[in-house]
Amino acid sequence: VDFDDGFRALVVRANAAEVELETSIAGGKVLDRRPWSQLSPLERLRLFRAVPHSVDGLLGIAFLAEYSGNTEAFEQILLSLHRGEAGRALAEAILDRGNGGIRPPGGYVEYKGRLISAAERDRRVDDVRLKKQREREAIAEMKRLKKSSRIEMVVAYVKTLREQGSFELADNFLRQVIEQADDAEQSAEARRLLQDPLLAFRRLEENGRPSNRVDFFILGEGYPVDDEYQEAFLNSANTCKKLLFSVDPYREYESYFNVTALQLGSPDSGIDRIPGDVEKDTPLDAGVRWQILTCNSSKVFSFTRRFPEAGKDRQAIVICNDYADVATGGGGVSTLSKAGLSVVNHEVGHSLAGLRDEYDYVQGTDPERELVKKREMNVPTSEARPNLMRGSDREDVLSKTFWDYWIDAGEEKWWNHSKVSIFEGGDHTPFNVWRPQMGCMMRDGSGFCVVCMEKMIWTIYRYVSPIDRVEPEPGDIEIKAGEEVVLKVWPMQPRTHDLEVAWTILSFGAQKPVGAGGDGGESASGRGRTRVIDGREAEAAKRVASGQDPSGRTLHAAQFRGKDLDPGWHRVVVEVKDPTIWVIRDEKGLLRDSREWWIHVEG
Repeated sequence: VDFDDGFRALVVRANAAEVELETSIAGGKVLDRRPWSQLSPLERLRLFRAVPHSVDGLLGIAFLAEYSGNTEAFEQILLSLHRGEAGRALAEAILDRGNGGIRPPGGYVEYKGRLISAAERDRRVDDVRLKKQREREAIAEMKRLKKSSRIEMVVAYVKTLREQGSFELADNFLRQVIEQADDAEQSAEARRLLQDPLLAFRRLEENGRPSNRVDFFILGEGYPVDDEYQEAFLNSANTCKKLLFSVDPYREYESYFNVTALQLGSPDSGIDRIPGDVEKDTPLDAGVRWQILTCNSSKVFSFTRRFPEAGKDRQAIVICNDYADVATGGGGVSTLSKAGLSVVNHEVGHSLAGLRDEYDYVQGTDPERELVKKREMNVPTSEARPNLMRGSDREDVLSKTFWDYWIDAGEEKWWNHSKVSIFEGGDHTPFNVWRPQMGCMMRDGSGFCVVCMEKMIWTIYRYVSPIDRVEPEPGDIEIKAGEEVVLKVWPMQPRTHDLEVAWTILSFGAQKPVGAGGDGGESASGRGRTRVIDGREAEAAKRVASGQDPSGRTLHAAQFRGKDLDPGWHRVVVEVKDPTIWVIRDEKGLLRDSREWWIHVEG
């Protein structure tokens, strides 16, 4: 098997549990025995593809490529299957899965190295024809604009071409503008655009106001200013988005996220590599060092900051136009190779929620890396939040673990039907590190364990209020005895469960309390707190209803009539709470929020 970091390995033996590789180092032979769980999806795919296979074997490799998020390999293997008489029906059946099990009219055809439906082939042919037509029209339009000597109009037209995906043509026009400009000042904007790596952005998913969403930006790294390369990046970005939202909690809370793709133009194709001394000129300084992929987070943030409406919750996923066995994540940035998109859920666990790795081995091939140590004694018990404990005394660790409330909750609360306790192994070592459950996304790619899931939900609600919108805005409302007011709230909407909404009212008489909404400053809102503290128990509002607005959004409303209320001031509070089973402790009140209004009924 040929690996990207410059060495070959011979597969000596393999079974369902592990694989044994033979490598040569300094003239000697070394045996490397590893469980399959310690191999990345890309490494597994490379091993399987290196040996001859029957149709059944190719079928397995196709599913492995799909699982790893390697779209290119998946399409190549399907094409190989389809070209053989024995594998044609299997390849078409796999494609049928993505079409709801229905065979498209006209079946599947080969087009430019891909197996697609006949209708998709026709659409792509039409797209190519339309693009050529647009380019002819663009050239004619550019000639007309040049005659007008309106440089700003030319530049504006170039921006439109980029939005349409005609990047090469746009850059050619910019160079012409620079060459033909009378002076540097006249062509300043054209030069700025030509030097700016940010070519365009595409909204892949818009679910609401950026101020109340977690905003993901997917950036391309090592993709040249070439229409086909940029289209390939967009395809990978869409695949990455689908993989992200295929796993909980991202799937359940998909409506809490917005996703935007940033198309960056790179002078070179690919990224830096060590070993190999490959150096590439790319916008984000990404590189593979001994199979571990990283990028320059500061440069990533320099692009995402150009979208200030996204606020402080901006999260970045970098897709590199290259291959690497080990992706990385942390500090708001996940870095993936185009062939390893399936680990996006694991890496976002790092970058969004700060989760620690729960596997117990060292990744990468750096000969100087620190390998797994032997068991040490007398390691003091300590927390390694948010999802691990450390210590050599198991009983002491168990008595001090910070997820003790999950242990005490018992099987009824263990929603994934797996025991919660302490299990040794994590943070790249098998000794003296303890995790909450046997399996987890942060260990083996399975679903998140209960502790990691709870941390993920807390993190999402740090940025997203359960209340998406209210009407009218919180404040003072004046009504007469014969009038009424209807208050509305739009809660956030997870995929399979509803948030709980409760309306209450409390009367205060003729005197409005000091600090109540409308007495200067904003009205009280946020995480279930009110600025006016009163020991009395509020009454539940009587005239409440729920349904959907014309756009299909869930809406709750409460009606208050002047004739039903005594003259004076009344505080109305709506509280929205997420009752998810994935959280059993919410000490900071992140999963609840409230808004309040002060209704004054004239005497």
